[in-house]
Amino acid sequence: MVLIVGDVMLDRFVFGTVDRINPEAPVPILGVSEVSHNLGGAGNVAMNLVTLHEEVTLVGAVGDDDEGRLVQTLCKRVGINFIPLAKDRITTLKERYVALPYRQQLLRVDRELRLPIEDKCWDAIFPKIRGLQPEYIIISDYAKGVITPYGMRKLRTLDVPLFVDPKPQNIELYKNSFLIKPNIREVCSILNRPVANDDRTVEEAGRMLYDKLQSNLVITRSEKGATLISKDGIVHVPAERREVYDVTGAGDTFIAALVWGYKRTGNLIEAVRLANKAAGTVVSKLGVATVTVDEILS
Repeated sequence: MVLIVGDVMLDRFVFGTVDRINPEAPVPILGVSEVSHNLGGAGNVAMNLVTLHEEVTLVGAVGDDDEGRLVQTLCKRVGINFIPLAKDRITTLKERYVALPYRQQLLRVDRELRLPIEDKCWDAIFPKIRGLQPEYIIISDYAKGVITPYGMRKLRTLDVPLFVDPKPQNIELYKNSFLIKPNIREVCSILNRPVANDDRTVEEAGRMLYDKLQSNLVITRSEKGATLISKDGIVHVPAERREVYDVTGAGDTFIAALVWGYKRTGNLIEAVRLANKAAGTVVSKLGVATVTVDEILS
């Protein structure tokens, strides 16, 4: 079983067509034809693993509101065991307005509350988490308050491999994890300097981060693929060429497939290759999407 801990969101997509400009202001008028909802953030990581036939438990915070109830309904519908960490906040909502048929995103509206989860919330649910005996833990950090120093100390007592999708402001919490997966923009923030997206510069930055964090690293590099830095050296894994429709959730797919691949092969290089394939597949789909085992292995 894979335990996913992090910031759970609800992704709402409002689709429609635009055939005129608002006479009240120079903005397009979207005629709504469809509204869809998906699990986002840590919830999207869980969805990807369920699609890959993994048993999943998701720990996150939702509110006692319509969006929070919908998150729990979506989890139940697909077989995700959801453990609410707190309900005393609004549910994080990302609402996107998309014009068809060109799939052009016109606007995104965020509703969120960025407050740290109280220690007592962790104390209340941790016996249940310990009883699950997870094989791996994925930290999906979107800096909304679920990941705290106290929570990380509790999770480390489980003594299982930690795979981390980090936010730069929390990077100190993740030292000595099994693997940390920043993207190239996050590497710039962590090192507080620009990092060009070429092999030599990424290698230099990767060595610095490896020494600083004492963890295996995978730096995701968009169309350049990904770079693995470990005690065995540095490996660049190129991306496959794909027509990109939507990059929403690609990082979630990557870390989900990375853990899935490592669980099956025990080999980080092979796991990165599989994760690269998965992320490359998902960006060719519209919205928050997932990939199947057949799509990865084809």
